[in-house]
Amino acid sequence: MALRISEFKHPYPFDWTANFKSLLGALLDLHTAKAHDYVGGGGDPLANYRIAAMAAGTTTRRLMLGRIQEKVTRLANLLDRVDGRVRDERIHDTLMDIANIALLIRNDLDWEAADSGYHSTISASLMARIPEVPHGS
Repeated sequence: MALRISEFKHPYPFDWTANFKSLLGALLDLHTAKAHDYVGGGGDPLANYRIAAMAAGTTTRRLMLGRIQEKVTRLANLLDRVDGRVRDERIHDTLMDIANIALLIRNDLDWEAADSGYHSTISASLMARIPEVPHGS
């Protein structure tokens, strides 16, 4: 006889919904803090990824997926080791970073789908950040 999901009970009391809501709030706080640090609270929230993607010769989303893969690899290493030396990068932090990057990609897709001047805004934003190189140098 198969066990039905509705019959499965957790062996300990835990309010999953309340915890999930708390994590969503923490994601928003983390995103807000990082956005302020990276773009001063205004401008293109993906500018750092876009500039890095241009330097790497790839697309912004592929670069961001690469960052997620880097975080997943880091997560796998953290889960396998109990003696991690870098204490600032805990498992919880890595999971939050993965979730935030995934949501940034989703927002970028939504922005593009809304066609609110996406490509012209991106081009202008990036061009404004690229320093001019004097000719003949």
